[in-house]
Amino acid sequence: MISVIIPTYNRYQDLEKMLKSFFGQKGLDQTAFEVIVVDNGSSDKTRETVEALQKGDIVAFLDDDITIDPNWLLAVDEFFKSTGADAMGGRIIPGYPADLPKWVKENAFCLEGPIVCHDYGDDNKAYNSENMFVMVGANMVFKRSVLNEIGYFNEGLLTASRMPLAEDTELAVRLFKSNKKAMYCGKAKVIHPVTKERMTLSYITKWYYNHGKFYIYLDDHGIVTGNYRRIGAVPQYLYRQLVVHGIGALCGIFSRKKFFPHYNEFSKIRGMVDELNHCGREKLSAAVSACSQTLVNGK
Repeated sequence: MISVIIPTYNRYQDLEKMLKSFFGQKGLDQTAFEVIVVDNGSSDKTRETVEALQKGDIVAFLDDDITIDPNWLLAVDEFFKSTGADAMGGRIIPGYPADLPKWVKENAFCLEGPIVCHDYGDDNKAYNSENMFVMVGANMVFKRSVLNEIGYFNEGLLTASRMPLAEDTELAVRLFKSNKKAMYCGKAKVIHPVTKERMTLSYITKWYYNHGKFYIYLDDHGIVTGNYRRIGAVPQYLYRQLVVHGIGALCGIFSRKKFFPHYNEFSKIRGMVDELNHCGREKLSAAVSACSQTLVNGK
């Protein structure tokens, strides 16, 4: 059985549309799956309840505002039967409204993130290419046994006021670090809406800024602990990159194709710098607190 979990929060109209598209599935008997809708703003035992309710050997997570291809369930079922994979990232195609500005479509390649897109074609592919991003929470599926082993979403990210909501990326990274087999499935596709609010400069700035903060949280490249020349807690090379991309954005201000790659990187590095400074202040505070406690105990 496939357990389909849909977190939702204050979007009943989107949820209704999404569920209507889901229950138009073809190719599988209705007893082959279950749908669990989760209140994503709960502070009670929602997570424990979901884990207790789900019965499937396969656990899927879907966004509440997507439109699902009629063959999605069948594609997921065939994927896990034929590949031996532990997890699957499904195809996500942006759904553009008719009145969306033309420049958005023309520059979609450098706006992935604010535009939710995970499209590498129709075939199954292993996540072994540097050109492939990790699975996206709008359409990701796991073996239940794998989730029981590596854990579910890190709920601490949901409540940390300074950390962006990137619990899906953190789970995917944790999966890869556990050396599990993850693959992309092009036939398990959904459409994710591109809303106008995501296409404002303020939203794009915030998204890449938060991405930078989360990059430091993961610290896959040892930026926090590595042996770098630093100004405070920040490696000097990050300040150099900040200047380079700031100048690049200014020079490309009359061409969106030149502007956004630099501006997005500039916003990301700003988030990295701010998070590193925050980490530095936390370490300093902890050190002062430990020193004070030592002095008190010494007396």
